[in-house]
Amino acid sequence: MTIVTFQTQRHYRNHTNDLTCLCVHPSEPLCASGQAEGHSNTSTVQKPHVQVWNYETLELAHIIGLDLFDVDIGAVAFSHKVSFEISILLQMSIFFPLH
Repeated sequence: MTIVTFQTQRHYRNHTNDLTCLCVHPSEPLCASGQAEGHSNTSTVQKPHVQVWNYETLELAHIIGLDLFDVDIGAVAFSHKVSFEISILLQMSIFFPLH
């Protein structure tokens, strides 16, 4: 996030691996960011998950799917009609044998 008037940058740093997607809430100061599988500070594997955080304070609001998803998060989107509804699309590889 860049604050143009002060010419400074701040970074949300709670993820432990690469981000796979990001979205901004249409009316609240919230972002949702999807993470690929990674490692925490204790070297334990963290499965892919979504973090919802406040882009003004950089504080974590929610973690979604920490022990639920086995594949990377492909996309996240907040609902425009329901204040706090979020859609999550998973990246899945499906292999079809060729004969």
